[in-house]
Amino acid sequence: ATDSYGNSVQSQTFTFQAPATLSIRDEETQDLITGANSTVEVRFYQEGSDQVVKRTTTTGEIDLSGLPLGELVVSANVEGYENRRIVLESITEQSNIYLLNNTADSVPVEFELDDRTGEYNAEETTLFIEKSLPDGDGDNSTETYQVLAADFFGANGRYPAVLEKGARYRLRVENADGDTRALGSYTPNEPEVTPLPIGN
Repeated sequence: ATDSYGNSVQSQTFTFQAPATLSIRDEETQDLITGANSTVEVRFYQEGSDQVVKRTTTTGEIDLSGLPLGELVVSANVEGYENRRIVLESITEQSNIYLLNNTADSVPVEFELDDRTGEYNAEETTLFIEKSLPDGDGDNSTETYQVLAADFFGANGRYPAVLEKGARYRLRVENADGDTRALGSYTPNEPEVTPLPIGN
């Protein structure tokens, strides 16, 4: 715009991203976990902070408004399902957390980090467990890999998980610098400690 003196003023447009929603779904059916008897308790943890945010839902969805910015570790717990943890990189991104029903044929496993490169410190390295699931287009004709569980290995270098027996999962790790290593596929058949070697 230009005023009567010939001075021009240019306005700026700012874009703000609104917090998204976290959906809690059944791993086998991909349906939202809902109902008065299906109260999901979700906790949000942020690295370096003593604050833990707790929220509950019976609709299968959690509003992420009011949560701190930055990466969060999210744990979900509901009666009748195995507990799960994921890493939420941003509260402005739509995310799902998939829980395995207790009635499913499942196997408790433990992944052990074996870093031979010196680049993947256990306390700062995240394990991502992924599974190919229908992409939600309605006809189930195509699938995409979704993160089912994720968290830091921790001081002992191990990450426990309960997975569906005989199902095919995909594993990858990411260090504090954002470097990622794909570790291939994994199919649990019995309780075991599985070493995850990185490097020669």
